[in-house]
Amino acid sequence: MHRYHWMRPCLLAVATLLLRIPAQAGPQEQTSAPLPQRLTTEMALGIFQKNCMTCHGNPNAPQRGPEVSTLRQMSADAIYAALATGPMAVQGQKLSDVEKQRVAEALSGQFMGMGDAGDAKSMPNRCASNSPLSDPSASPAWNGWGVDEFNTRFQSAKSAEITADEVPRLKLKWAFGFPKGVSAWGQPTIASGRIFIVSDIGYLYSLDATTGCVYWSFHAKAPMRNAVSVGTIAGQGSAKYAVYFGDQKGNVYAVNASSGEPLWTATAEPHYTARITGHAV
Repeated sequence: MHRYHWMRPCLLAVATLLLRIPAQAGPQEQTSAPLPQRLTTEMALGIFQKNCMTCHGNPNAPQRGPEVSTLRQMSADAIYAALATGPMAVQGQKLSDVEKQRVAEALSGQFMGMGDAGDAKSMPNRCASNSPLSDPSASPAWNGWGVDEFNTRFQSAKSAEITADEVPRLKLKWAFGFPKGVSAWGQPTIASGRIFIVSDIGYLYSLDATTGCVYWSFHAKAPMRNAVSVGTIAGQGSAKYAVYFGDQKGNVYAVNASSGEPLWTATAEPHYTARITGHAV
């Protein structure tokens, strides 16, 4: 059973995709939403390149706007406000309201109205205490995407402490939702009795595997869609273990696995379309 454990998220992704594809319109039918309502990130970046790159990122522009790298540090709401009513309102007149929102979200890497809604500090299911993290190799785990250095994506019943015969008797014990999230992109990592999961709202969470309470959250510079890896780290004060992952702006992180405190951040690729979708081994 465990060898094919990867099939479930794949099937869910396919089902989600099928639900998002509009049915073929009949002779007298039209799709329920106009095309701009279904703008993807790539389409939004295309709109930006077509309408905005003549000033932003163009060294020869007579009225040069802020570099794209500067825009990427702004929130989605701030970019939208600039296009809707702010200094870029004239240029934004050619865009629909939905296009402005999608461009703002694509550049900032966050959803409109996000704010601090995803911060664990504002959640009611905080863990009562946060004991030091135990050795990830000393208990059952699924660490990273492929679980071993060969990416076999296989785990024996002894390692998982569950057999295929026990699977039909499993019941839902708890659930955790991403505030304002749309898609669960990343695969959970299980280590030291905790679940580490990234989100499309730009937050990394540490949850208790038994109760589902949340220990901490870390807000990255952009959404993440990769499985994280938990491993040892040295030279970072009292931190013994770190969570390693990348985001959708080409940044790589190491976060204290016990507390969620940032340890270091590096930019793997500065281009504004760069994304990290793979996991760290």
